[in-house]
Amino acid sequence: MDVGRAFQYIADDEKWLKKLLIGMVVSLIPILSFAAFGYVVQVTQNVAAGMERPLPDWNRLGRYLKNGLRVMLVFFIYALPIVLFM
Repeated sequence: MDVGRAFQYIADDEKWLKKLLIGMVVSLIPILSFAAFGYVVQVTQNVAAGMERPLPDWNRLGRYLKNGLRVMLVFFIYALPIVLFM
């Protein structure tokens, strides 16, 4: 496992700064922050698939929003027993 690659792959993309800035803005808007989680899911899938440049474009905002809502639903379901029994 190349730990340095985990930090380096972001800068390998030619449009990495633009993608990062869009992600930062999307994360600041409460409803759209779910899309940021969906984007992370897509990046994770791209890395697992072995893509050379795993940072996707932000042109699938609806898909990222849907996947992000799913991730948050799973987090909520896993956290529910902790919240109920505290």
